[in-house]
Amino acid sequence: MDPRWSASPWTSLVLNTWRQVSEHLDIAACLDELTPGLIAGLPLRRVWVRRFDAQHAWLETVAVSPWDRALGELPARRPLEADELRLVSDWVSRGRVEPLPPRLLSVVSPQRTRGGVTLAGGLVDARKPVGLVLFEGDDSLAAQSELLLALLAPLLVALRNDQRVHELARLREAVEAENRALLSRLARDGVAGAVVGADAGMREVMARVQRVSQTDAPVLILGETGTGKELVAREVHARSGRAQGPFLKINCGGIPPELID
Repeated sequence: MDPRWSASPWTSLVLNTWRQVSEHLDIAACLDELTPGLIAGLPLRRVWVRRFDAQHAWLETVAVSPWDRALGELPARRPLEADELRLVSDWVSRGRVEPLPPRLLSVVSPQRTRGGVTLAGGLVDARKPVGLVLFEGDDSLAAQSELLLALLAPLLVALRNDQRVHELARLREAVEAENRALLSRLARDGVAGAVVGADAGMREVMARVQRVSQTDAPVLILGETGTGKELVAREVHARSGRAQGPFLKINCGGIPPELID
């Protein structure tokens, strides 16, 4: 182990990076909390995290901190030409932190650097290039490349966490949209209130449901298997003052007698 890591500011910077990554699933929020400490300990001005998608040939800015409003809107996605794609992929795959050559800097940097130096570190997951981190700072920042290299591992985890969270959010939105579409086709606002025959043969039952749902009295519903006891119970719940609360279904037949006691 490098002796500089013991009793060194390096240790606290790296540990704080891991701590912020563990506390924030959103990489933008993580970087907002992380960057002030990095700027205090390093000659840094700004940190960018960009996701690299080789399949779709683009770079996307997912986080930058601190962000100066005078810089304008946050740059987002940049398509890559075939030669740019190879250039970025080769650089990221190296997994190092080094100054960027001018050709590559013009491709991966979201803005024109004004003085100082820009170092880039590749984020590699299972030998697959997935992103890069840009460190902008004073000229003396180049001497801190070894420490910046140690920050790539937690920042890779932060990028992966952020990607998974957004994927789950997209899946949830897709499921909710599909659910709304299906309910719309059925001309219903929800899954409750779907008792077949409520206005015909089940009219008397539904009248009783309406009466008991307005009270706090326990209700016993009797009937053969498959006659809709649970559906009636849901109707009682939906029409009661507790409709916004949970509806808990318990299979008493699956509970041992001594547990019920």
